[in-house]
Parts: sequence; C-alpha cells; structure tokens
Amino acid sequence: MNKKTFSGIIPALCTCFDNNGEVNYAETARLAKWLAEKGAGGFYLCGTTGSGLLLSKDERKRIVESVALAVNSSLPLMVHVGSMATKDAVELAKHAAGVKGVCGISSLPPQYYPVSFDDEIANLSIIADATELPFYPYLFGSMVDKYGVDKLISGFAHIPNMAGIKAFVADLSIHQTIVNNGPSHWQLFHGFDQCLFQALTIPGITAAIGSTYNVVPEIVIEIFNAVKEGNYAKGNALHHQYSNYWLSVQGYSFLAFGNYFLTKRGFKMGNHRLPLRPPHDEEIAVVESRMHKAGFRIESGGI
Repeated sequence: MNKKTFSGIIPALCTCFDNNGEVNYAETARLAKWLAEKGAGGFYLCGTTGSGLLLSKDERKRIVESVALAVNSSLPLMVHVGSMATKDAVELAKHAAGVKGVCGISSLPPQYYPVSFDDEIANLSIIADATELPFYPYLFGSMVDKYGVDKLISGFAHIPNMAGIKAFVADLSIHQTIVNNGPSHWQLFHGFDQCLFQALTIPGITAAIGSTYNVVPEIVIEIFNAVKEGNYAKGNALHHQYSNYWLSVQGYSFLAFGNYFLTKRGFKMGNHRLPLRPPHDEEIAVVESRMHKAGFRIESGGI
C-alpha cells in the first residue's frame, strides 16, 4: 500500500444544499474545484462535516461521482461509507471503489447500538474487505479512553486492507504512539483542527483531514507548507492567527458556522438538513464581533 497516496491538507468536504434541504451537487462540486485550486491535497467525502449520516445512499453515491468528475482524478479521494447498517456501508464501499479517483475507504465504528470491541473490529473488517482499496477507520479519543491505544493498534492491525487511521484525537501523545508502534505502512491522518500545527511537527504525520479547511484553506495550507519547509516559527505564528477562528466560534456549532462562512466566501450552502440548523442572528453577531476584535478575516482565508 502506498503511504504517499494522500498528503497535505485534505478538506472533509462540506455538502452544499438548496433552500429545501436537498443536495446541491453542482455547488458541492464547485466547492471541491475551488479548494483544489487553492492547493488542497485531496478530499474526504461524506463524513461528519459532509453530513454523510444524514444523506441517503443514493445521495452519497452521487456526491462521490460529482466530486470525482469535478476534480478529474487530479486529487485522491477518500470516501466515508460508515452507516447504521453494515450492509449499507458495504454497498457504499463497493460503489466508491468503482469511481475513478477514489483511493481510499473510511468508516466510523458501529454507532448507537452497544457492541463489544471484537464486534467493532469484525464490522469494520467486513466493510474493509468489500473492496481492495486501502482502509482508514476513524479513531476517537473516547475509543482510546475505553480500550487503550495498544489494544486499538492490535485490533486495527487485523482489519483487511488496513492502511492507516483518521484520528480525531486532541492528545498528540496518541499520535506519537501510533506512528511509533503501529505497522510501518500505516498513515496517520491528523483530524483535530485546533492543534494542526502541533500535530504536523510529529515526524511521520504528513496529512490532515479537517472541516475548517473548507472555509480558510489559505492559512491551513500555509501552516502545512511552513512545517514542511522546517520553518516552525512561521508555522507557529500562522497557527496562532488560525486559532482566532476557533476562539471566535467557541460555544457554538462549528458545522453551522462553517456553512455560514462558506456563504460569505461565495458558495450557495442552502439550508442544513435537519436536525442541523443554521446559526441564529444573535449567534452570528457574537461570532462576527469576536472575529473583528481578533482581526481574523474569513474573506481573505485567515491570512
């Protein structure tokens, strides 16, 4: 498996909707093309940021097809197929594997219904074994707390086509442990936007998947490039500026404000699919005031 298939800043692509809450495929594809032009290193499709679990299987399939056509194999795509029913995830994985440009499959562990650790691994294995593509399961901090990192590494190692982990974990010592103790061919994708710079300084971490990368690709790509060049002082300064995004939105829905900010950047995001909702006017006023005081400008990509 090629550890270098994915590299750089990989937006967990937002899904655009119309005013009736139906998927706007053309606008979603336009967003992907814009991000590609900004320097994105690939895309993560139909995950949490992309409202994947709120979409039908047909909608998810069509999003993959639309984005693949828009970027025309110029960037690698990773498709999240996690679903409430394992058989649905298998169907989505098989579909994704047949779309040109898809280079990896990803999945949440089983949701809602309590299952044992062995059953979590078994279900992920069924999904991973549905195709020959590299497989990248989610890792949450709660999973580390519940099972411990050593048990997770051992369990994940038994999954077919296992190629790495999408780590939504703030504790960077977990990243270090997985990089040092996991199989050498695994690729660890940092997934916690708030500590992007710090994660990228860990040797072996060469890619990050995140939601805010849709909104301010300019500053996060600058952070990535600074670290790649060994200019940690510049990367740290940029990350300090980038943190004003998070501090301004703190206490409110990051997903809701992501769509709101993308509207300010010229995209037709439409209405969220319920139960998600757009931010209220009062919330917008607070966040806009915080950003103004911090000198953080969404319109310029945070730079």
